Amino acid sequence: MSDGKSRCLINFLVNNPQGTWFLKSVDASASIKNRDLLYGHLDDVIQEIGEENVVQVISDNASNYKNVGAKLMERKEKVWWTPCAAHCIDLMLEDISKMAWFDDTLKRARCISKYLYGHQWGVLPLVCVLREVDSEERPPMGFIYELMDAAKEKIASNLNKVEKKYMPIWRKIDCRWDDQLHQPLHAAGYYLNPQFQYEDNFSDTDEVRNGLFACMDRMLGKGKEREDADVQ
Repeated sequence: MSDGKSRCLINFLVNNPQGTWFLKSVDASASIKNRDLLYGHLDDVIQEIGEENVVQVISDNASNYKNVGAKLMERKEKVWWTPCAAHCIDLMLEDISKMAWFDDTLKRARCISKYLYGHQWGVLPLVCVLREVDSEERPPMGFIYELMDAAKEKIASNLNKVEKKYMPIWRKIDCRWDDQLHQPLHAAGYYLNPQFQYEDNFSDTDEVRNGLFACMDRMLGKGKEREDADVQ
């Protein structure tokens, strides 16, 4: 974010099961485009909190943050970087809005919210996911995987299961999901969420299990702790 003096500020917030707290702001005007300097700000915060207390770091999906996230996962063996789910879903909606199918409507619309609420049969399920992941009511990590699947199915249902209507929208969603948002942590969060695990339609697919195993490999290693987790 930028302040009134055109400085580039990075706000650091800390989240745990008790809620989210503001930690501090850093003036990153001189470092926002430099991966090593930007990484230094992030590393300072991780050391301040204690690396053993950090599971994941979330930022927006700008290229500079993606580069820092890659470096973070190289340097920190048990820490994950993931892009902000709300930002990624915003990008999905932006991609969908550029489709020719919606072009005439968007030209007439004065704002995106009027368009969305006037066409609830289309992408409104994705807006519901955006509200969910941007909410403070519950941690979204254990729900993103299921929410995205449910949103896609709702879009297909609203379009009468006609593939030529819903598949272009699905492809826009999948492009962002596969390339940016989908992370092993999301699959592990889904697998370990008892709200889903004991349902009849629980999706115990290779993709979900592989996400869980990837998290276990990174966070537990190959020793006894991992063996105990396998038993559980």
